[in-house]
Amino acid sequence: MSRGNADRARQIYALLSRRDVEAVLTHLAPRFEVDWSRSMSGMSDVYTDRDEVGAAWIEHWVDPWEWLELNVVEATELDDDTVLCITHGRMRGRGSGAEVEATGAVVWTFDDGLVTRSVMYQTRDDALAAFRDGA
Repeated sequence: MSRGNADRARQIYALLSRRDVEAVLTHLAPRFEVDWSRSMSGMSDVYTDRDEVGAAWIEHWVDPWEWLELNVVEATELDDDTVLCITHGRMRGRGSGAEVEATGAVVWTFDDGLVTRSVMYQTRDDALAAFRDGA
C-alpha cells in the first residue's frame, strides 16, 4: 500500500504547526467535510465551507496560541483512501503563557490526493471503531 496519503496527512499537520491555514485549505477537495463535533476544543462543529473551516482554524489554532507544535505520533493507512493519525500537540497561550498538551485521533479520507473528509476522535480506539462501523 502506498504511503502517499499518510505523507499528505503529515504535511497538513506540518502546515497547521506553521499556522499556514491558506496552504492547508489547498489540500481540501472541492466538496469536503471537516467533522470536529467530537472535539473538546472550541472548534467542535462540522464544516463544509472552505471559508468557514479556515476561519475556525484561525480562531482555534492560530490566534489563541503564541506558538503551536503538532506532531504526528502515528499515521496508519487504514485502506487506500483513509489514514488514521494520532497526534500530540503542544502550545502556549497568547497572553496567559499557559502551556497546554493534547492528544487526538483524526481519520482523514482522501480522493485523488485531496481531503474529502476529516473526522476528529478523542482516542485511537474510538477512531478505529468508527472506521470499522463505517462512520
